[in-house]
Amino acid sequence: WTKADTIRQLTYTTLHVLDWGTTLDIADNPDRYHENNPILGKHPSRGDANKYMAATLALNWVIAYALPHPYRDAWQSAGIALEAYCVGNNFHIGLGLAF
Repeated sequence: WTKADTIRQLTYTTLHVLDWGTTLDIADNPDRYHENNPILGKHPSRGDANKYMAATLALNWVIAYALPHPYRDAWQSAGIALEAYCVGNNFHIGLGLAF
């Protein structure tokens, strides 16, 4: 595990937490927004969103730690790209953070 691995993992975590906050905004406003994640469904409850986001955050760390290079780099970079897209889209459509 290198310093670069740590930076990538913390970048992923920051973006995941932002995604979590916007997902909670979706949960709080089912009349205005819907979730695109098929696992959560269109209108997840706050409890379901919290369980899913906490579990996927923990699982991402476990997988990143277990993977050898260069697979770890690819895993982390793909996670960062996905979360950046989700967060960017969520802010673009007007979602806020609802912690």
